[in-house]
Amino acid sequence: MLNEKRSDDLLDREFVIVEQLWNGSWEKIDSRLQPTQIALGKVLNTTDLLKLDYTYGVLESGTLNTAKNNGNIQSQTITVPTVGSSNAFTAVQTYNYDSLNRIDDATEKIGSTETWKQDYTFDRYGNRNFVEANTTTIPRNCQDNQSPPNPAICDEDRKIMNPSVNASNNPPERRGRLPIRCCRKYGA
Repeated sequence: MLNEKRSDDLLDREFVIVEQLWNGSWEKIDSRLQPTQIALGKVLNTTDLLKLDYTYGVLESGTLNTAKNNGNIQSQTITVPTVGSSNAFTAVQTYNYDSLNRIDDATEKIGSTETWKQDYTFDRYGNRNFVEANTTTIPRNCQDNQSPPNPAICDEDRKIMNPSVNASNNPPERRGRLPIRCCRKYGA
């Protein structure tokens, strides 16, 4: 840590730490030690190369309720300047969570255009999977032209660990048991 600045506004009860990291990037941390901004600039304390802003809380009817901050990131705003022939852009990624604080869906917009969306579902064991109908980052209908195929998405692509094992050579009374071994008695 090369440079550190602390500010404490008792009226807002907000405590912010600004740190310059060794690579010239900047990080702003709130009173809960959550990063609210990570930035990179050519000159001390600037954001002219990259800026990432984070918000925490719950989105209710389009308004951010920061009083319901449980530590989950609600949004990330990515600001990238013009570099060479690549135009500058600002992308906003928003995240929603279920009642167990597992990510439910994520969306990215540049301006008013949605660039991608991922929607998730969980099975009874807590395994996460995509809701294909609401997800734009994977092919629809488990297309087999994926290389390599994604077994987490498509049941058809799930492989059997040992296809030579079947009911005839692995009867139910033997499944899950250790092999029978010979034993010797010692003594007496």
